Amino acid sequence: MTANTTGISGKWNTRYGVATITQQGDQVEGTYNSDGGRLSGTYREGVLTGIWSEHNSGHRCKDTRHGHHHWGPIRWEFDGDSFTGAWGYCDGKASRQGWNGQRQANP
Repeated sequence: MTANTTGISGKWNTRYGVATITQQGDQVEGTYNSDGGRLSGTYREGVLTGIWSEHNSGHRCKDTRHGHHHWGPIRWEFDGDSFTGAWGYCDGKASRQGWNGQRQANP
């Protein structure tokens, strides 16, 4: 595993566009390019658990998160400068595989 003094803060190339993540302690906030996407969650022991939200998606939830009716859980497992992730809809489980990413190299 690659040592990283910034935790997971930074830009990540993902299946759903570039995710820009800010980490303070174990709390994480971020955005991604797909449909006004937002992320929030907790990062502990190499795993980010939280929620994604967008203006639109394949499923509309009854409740809102980040002001959107389109949201669900995420679980990203980091290994150095990459992660493998899963996601879901609304209050379901993060069981849909394939939201993976690579840290962008510093310019």
